[in-house]
Amino acid sequence: LRSHKLAAQAAADGVLSDIIVPCFGAVRDEGIRPKMSQRLLDRLPCVLEGGRFTNAANACLTNDGAAFVLLASENYAKAHNLAVQVKVRHSAAAGGDPLVSPKSAILALNALLQRAGLSHTQIDCFELNEAFAVIDVMFSRTFPGHEDGYNVFGGALAYGHPYGASGAIILLHLLKSLQKRGGRFGAASVAAAGGVGTALLIERC
Repeated sequence: LRSHKLAAQAAADGVLSDIIVPCFGAVRDEGIRPKMSQRLLDRLPCVLEGGRFTNAANACLTNDGAAFVLLASENYAKAHNLAVQVKVRHSAAAGGDPLVSPKSAILALNALLQRAGLSHTQIDCFELNEAFAVIDVMFSRTFPGHEDGYNVFGGALAYGHPYGASGAIILLHLLKSLQKRGGRFGAASVAAAGGVGTALLIERC
């Protein structure tokens, strides 16, 4: 519910409009449900036979999408007069239980913070690929009090999860959230099927 509300508000405010490029005339994210309610969520059937929790609302849509970011060395950026938005400071990967793959997003995030020598309190914004709502719950339990800086414009539960593009999408959302909040450090993390998570630390320029 939070994801759809934040995504709908971001669309209404146009905060992501400068990083969205029209494709065949389409600029609207079709997965966002502005009228989503808790009552509707509670009525949805479970996806798996005999399941108790996973339904069409707390698991992300699989949809089409594309995104890109330009990664360049400092010398290349200067030589080509490119305006640098962020610097990549650290990255990390972590393996976990392949049967509980969403946990690897948190494992990777903790590994990233340890490698960078930073506390979670020093991170201004977090973006995690919201493949399942349980990832939000795990984040809230692991880093209590940081929900305000987490997936500021909503996540994949609202936008969907286009394979191969989601990493670039959450990185772009992280950049925009840092700009909006005037933050310095941002951390992004993705859980992958098979129990391998990856995370990235960026610093806004």
